[in-house]
Amino acid sequence: MAELGHENIDLLKFDIEGFEWGLFEQDFYGSTVRPMQMSFELHTQSSNPRYVPRVPVAGRGYASVNTLFSKLYGFGYRVVSKELNDADPACAEFVLLNVGKLSSLPSTGR
Repeated sequence: MAELGHENIDLLKFDIEGFEWGLFEQDFYGSTVRPMQMSFELHTQSSNPRYVPRVPVAGRGYASVNTLFSKLYGFGYRVVSKELNDADPACAEFVLLNVGKLSSLPSTGR
């Protein structure tokens, strides 16, 4: 982003098969750049090992999910969509909106 001179992210979408936990903890929490919207699939420790490596989701149960969404709430995010994965109910797709950034949007004149 810095190399291209970008200061904002409108939408951040990712489905990285369990590695989203590291993205949140190692990159997102410490960043000052917060996207307006995020769309991602969240994988937990009960995810199907045929599709999701065990290491990044080890110990990622209900408590980890609650902690993640509590932190995201603190950053201004609200869940606007949740869809369970039909093939693996230990995974769900989420769309979040940063309501704290809504006031910074340009007015449409309506």
